[in-house]
Amino acid sequence: MSVVLAHNIELCSIQAQEVFLREAVGVVRFVDNWVLKEWLTRDEAYKHVLPNPHEAALRRQPNAIKCIPKRVPQYAITNLDKACNRFFRKESGYSTFKKKGRHDSARFDNGLGIVRYAGKRINLPFVGGVKMREALRLIGKTRSATCASVADRWYVSLPVEVEVLKPIRESQAAVGIDLGVTTAATLSTGERLEGPQALPKHLKRLRRLSHHYRCKAIGSNNRRKSARCLARFHARIATIWRDWLHDRQLARALVDIRMDKFKRQLRDQTALSGAMLVEANPWFPSSKMCLGCGTVVKNLPRSVWEWTGDRCGTHHDCDVNAAKILSARYSRGELRRRHACGDRSCGGIAPYRSLRISSVKKESNVSSLGMVRATEGRNDRSRRRLRTSYRIAPAEPFGV
Repeated sequence: MSVVLAHNIELCSIQAQEVFLREAVGVVRFVDNWVLKEWLTRDEAYKHVLPNPHEAALRRQPNAIKCIPKRVPQYAITNLDKACNRFFRKESGYSTFKKKGRHDSARFDNGLGIVRYAGKRINLPFVGGVKMREALRLIGKTRSATCASVADRWYVSLPVEVEVLKPIRESQAAVGIDLGVTTAATLSTGERLEGPQALPKHLKRLRRLSHHYRCKAIGSNNRRKSARCLARFHARIATIWRDWLHDRQLARALVDIRMDKFKRQLRDQTALSGAMLVEANPWFPSSKMCLGCGTVVKNLPRSVWEWTGDRCGTHHDCDVNAAKILSARYSRGELRRRHACGDRSCGGIAPYRSLRISSVKKESNVSSLGMVRATEGRNDRSRRRLRTSYRIAPAEPFGV
């Protein structure tokens, strides 16, 4: 199967190339803000009387738009459209106006093979050949190139369509993972993954650089130099935990661990390896539930890391116990994927009937453990037609 993987590489650009890249990201920012403003003006003031924002009206704006490839502003409009669709699906908030220096990026299309690379050099449209810090490590078709500015450095992200071998069969092994604050991740096997502790280790210097930045006069060159130094240090801290995630709140601790990035990496890696990632409900009491007897402790302070069950007297470590509980839930069948050929094709029988996940095919109504019964029912719209519904009569009761 084919998947799209991206490789982010730092550019060793010269001053003239950086000037053009700044113009490109400036045009992207202008186009994004212009389209968003036109939409707000059209919807709020004139109630859908004005025409929709279109490319012809955009081309009548400042001449800087005509100096860059036409696909760059088109991609900006496409990204804004995707952001609005996510808002209507209630997946994110409404789009806001872009500010200079915040997430500056420009995307170049590679429809005609304009983006070419050989070794540590890449050829971008209107920019020319640019040296990269390292060669591209992926082999496949390059779909586009996105140049972004982080602090005072430029990076290029190259999404490549590569072929990945599809797993022959599904793995039946399961492991529970508990994400925490003091320990980044705890496995049900007892193994602990410590976080990089990037922010606590560099917090002293970060405070000093922030203090130096505040002391500089507004608008002076010293303040601009201090801002660049502070931005580079922030980028260094972000790179430390990003590298840790790729190698394998309490707000300050959660910022250091980056739980959302950790889970996103798990989703990507499991999709590539053919495994399945099942996420439990955030409110599931995995740390408060006893693995031996199933008792849930009502009041368990956050400062308590070890506790003993009231009924069975088993001593538990909160993180290890939570990981084992998650692994046990999957093994019992509470967190199974839907199979096409039958309810019991995934392994053991779920102990509770309410926890079983039905299959998506009609063949699941036929079971070797029970017989099929046909019952007549009425249709609410018409009593003339009879419909037949099937249910499984189990041969043996489900025990607890």
